[in-house]
Amino acid sequence: MTRTLPTLIFMSVFFLFALAARAETSSSSALNFKTWKEQQILTAQNRLLRLNAELGGKTTSSSPSPNGSEKVSSKEKALRRFHHTQEKSGLERLENQVKLAKDAVQNASELTLDDYITIYLPTLSQTPASIEALVDSMSREEISKILTEILKKQSDQGDRADAPGSRLTELWAGQAPANP
Repeated sequence: MTRTLPTLIFMSVFFLFALAARAETSSSSALNFKTWKEQQILTAQNRLLRLNAELGGKTTSSSPSPNGSEKVSSKEKALRRFHHTQEKSGLERLENQVKLAKDAVQNASELTLDDYITIYLPTLSQTPASIEALVDSMSREEISKILTEILKKQSDQGDRADAPGSRLTELWAGQAPANP
């Protein structure tokens, strides 16, 4: 009980932070980079906390081994071994999920403006009102950074398309593309 109380308090605090972040973002349908990144981190942290709480519950609630003095049939022994194996594989799966959740928290904390442009902004392409609201909420500096990154990407893609031997270059030149 003493071990689970701090975990519950910790989970409650993060839940409140998540609610606050969700309330902040619900006012506008599009998120700026900072808010989007914070949301990704909170989501990953909440998943990690839930998995850690579940793992803690599974490790502390392991069923006690049967008393050796009672007679148990071979079917009962086989059933107990089966249940033990299932619990063990479930615990291992949960431990793997915790490891993945830790990686997700790390990855979320390392998100960049390029990730925002590549992952999040395309989700707004079908909602022009969201894009307008986002632009209205951003500073000129933020908009400039985003446009610079987008133009840099397009320039990089154009350089690859113009490279000698590029299928696109060959098509524009009216040549039959070389077989790969």
